[in-house]
Amino acid sequence: MPSRDVSIPIITVAVIAAVSAIVELPGAPAGPTSTFGFIDSAPIDPLEGIALEDVPEEVQAFMRNGQSWRAARLMRRFLEESPDPEPSAVLLAARAEAGWGGWRNVLSYLEGEDWLNDVAGGEGWYWLARALEEDDQREEAIAAYERFRASSAGTDNEDQRLVAELRQGLLLLEMGEMENGTALLTGIREEAPRISPWVDLLAAEALASRGDTARVRNLVMPDEIGDLGARSRKALFQAYREAGDIPTARMLALRFRASAASESESAHFAAQAGHLALSEGDEEAARPLFLAAIEAAPSSSAAGDAAEILEELGGLSPENLLAIAGVYDRRGRNETAADRYTSWLESGSGTAERRREVRLSLGRALFDTGDYSAAAAALQPL
Repeated sequence: MPSRDVSIPIITVAVIAAVSAIVELPGAPAGPTSTFGFIDSAPIDPLEGIALEDVPEEVQAFMRNGQSWRAARLMRRFLEESPDPEPSAVLLAARAEAGWGGWRNVLSYLEGEDWLNDVAGGEGWYWLARALEEDDQREEAIAAYERFRASSAGTDNEDQRLVAELRQGLLLLEMGEMENGTALLTGIREEAPRISPWVDLLAAEALASRGDTARVRNLVMPDEIGDLGARSRKALFQAYREAGDIPTARMLALRFRASAASESESAHFAAQAGHLALSEGDEEAARPLFLAAIEAAPSSSAAGDAAEILEELGGLSPENLLAIAGVYDRRGRNETAADRYTSWLESGSGTAERRREVRLSLGRALFDTGDYSAAAAALQPL
């Protein structure tokens, strides 16, 4: 992942399923995210419930500007130098770490603390649950979400409580506790009916990993436009693939590729169909699908996956090699791209103008590796 500082999306009841309101800042690493990592809720005021006299002013400024990573770094130093920090300062440090994905630090700040019920409406339980979820401690995360929902009852944390209820319900579905998970999600649908389609989609995504095709089929809306439809299609395909129904999954991949709403979606399903064709020993059908993924969206992760599979299969034409070189070039794999460009040039393929363009690409790729003499030599014929 590229380095970035990701602020916590502020999600209200009406837009609880919005995929992200992300602020990217240079210089910070991106942390891991769980299946539902984009569903979070934080106070509109990032300093809400914090005793401001307990934290440095610079930290306050960073938090208000959405610079979570910078705030987190300062708070680490502040807590190291504070022998007995106030709980609200520790909570703020946890908020800052959560803002960029520093879940291990969140866990170290909050796990085992006896003040979680008493500060900011029990908000510490929410971030502890999120950190446990990211650490794949699902049962512990579910218990922490339950504690947060209990401690936040009757407070101003209504949005966050709903998000906790949603995440808890999704975790229960992932763990196969259908009755309890369904009950929580049903309550959310009744409380916020406008977001019911998104709650259904998130439930489908949780169930897809278990191969529960019947429930997923009843929840998704693959013909919808936009993100709802795109993610519905992926969930439905995943459910059949995880269930081991390869013929149906392959059929869906081909159908969704043909009706894809974007080039990246087309590439994704072309590559998935290629993988399934290979799993059934149908290399003849797989090759053109992997090439189609590259052609549809050469900068996509699906294209990168397809390029590597095609090279493993071998038997590539010069034009195949050139297409693969372009994928590696876009993904910053300069040495590999330069090698494939060279192979294409050595094949003698292409018109004089095309060869000139490829040689320029070769020179740029070599230059980006830092091998300036090789880049100059490659460009000399021009």
